[in-house]
Order: sequence, then C-alpha cells, then structure tokens
Amino acid sequence: MLVMAAMSAYGVINGEASTTTRALTEAAVLVVLAAGVALLAINLLRHKSLAKTPTLLWNGMLVPVSFSLISGGAKLFGVATLVVAVVSFVAALTLPRFDPDEDDEADAVL
Repeated sequence: MLVMAAMSAYGVINGEASTTTRALTEAAVLVVLAAGVALLAINLLRHKSLAKTPTLLWNGMLVPVSFSLISGGAKLFGVATLVVAVVSFVAALTLPRFDPDEDDEADAVL
C-alpha cells in the first residue's frame, strides 16, 4: 500500500497523474489504510483481543476482493490475497473475546 501511495505521489510530481487532487487523495487513503493494517498486525502479534473484530472484518472484505482479482485476470494475486485473508481470519479467531474488565489497567490499580 505504501508503494502504491508513493507511485501516486510520484505521478503528481512528474505530471503523469490525470488530476492532482485525485492522486493525492488516493495516496493519503493508502497511507491511512497501511497504518491500519500495521496496527492490526502489531496487535495480532501481541495477542490483543481488541484486534479480533477489525481483523475479522478486514479479512472478510478481502475475500470478495480476491475473487474480483481472480475473475479480472490477476489470478496469482487473487489466490495470494485469498490465502492471506483466510489465514489471517483463522488466526484472529484464536484471539480471546474482549473483556473490558480484564484488559482495563486502570481497574487493576483500584
């Protein structure tokens, strides 16, 4: 995602982008999405229960994207996206259910 954002910004700098506003908006959205994915990955690696629902939703949305890629001619990328989505979805299912009483460190002091 960051590479695609850089490519959009590069297109603006070189004047290759059809519209500057569209290319810069695309780059900004891609950077925000990359940050979200990075936060999910970090929290999954730390086994944080708060990452469960966003990860399930994110990977659930990747399934139709993968089928779209497969039917659009990018079979290799579509299959790779589907595999990553399924593996991440299963990994997120292993996380414990979020319990605010357990995860809230402010209550531990009291």
